[in-house]
Amino acid sequence: MPSLTEWKVPPANQPRPGDYSFDLDRALASVVGLHSIIPADASSAETLGTERAGNGVLIDDGLVLTIGYLITEAETVWLHLGDGRVVEGHALGTDFESGFGLVQALGRIDIDPLPLGSSAGTQIGDRVVVGAPAGAHARSRARSQPSRNSPATGNICWTKRSSRIRRIPIGAAPG
Repeated sequence: MPSLTEWKVPPANQPRPGDYSFDLDRALASVVGLHSIIPADASSAETLGTERAGNGVLIDDGLVLTIGYLITEAETVWLHLGDGRVVEGHALGTDFESGFGLVQALGRIDIDPLPLGSSAGTQIGDRVVVGAPAGAHARSRARSQPSRNSPATGNICWTKRSSRIRRIPIGAAPG
């Protein structure tokens, strides 16, 4: 199995920039790999493991939004950048209601953050691109993929989900 820094998405599975009405390369440049180490005696270690890997997105200068279980009880967090650099991070907190977590980079990242959008104006039935930068056209030409949150047609089935991000307590201890 390749290491975290060697693994690449196969070309056939990579998104094609022409399929999107926003700058896909700029958006993807904000995505970072995340690797965390959790103490063996942590309460989540038995079920979630002591080594976790996933992704996050830079949403502000040095601030990475990720999935909370990746950083729950983490003693060490590493951010893997697209250019091969690795920067240490610090888990700021996890919001168990939304499932999101925040990591503060402890070194310079030098990539543009992905601006947060707002789902406040969306209606049930609107076609949306999840992860599109703020200001991106909501009815993108992007091909929709089925997910547990939306039917195969790409229609949204709930609104205002992103507002929960604001509930993450900055600087709070995980757990």
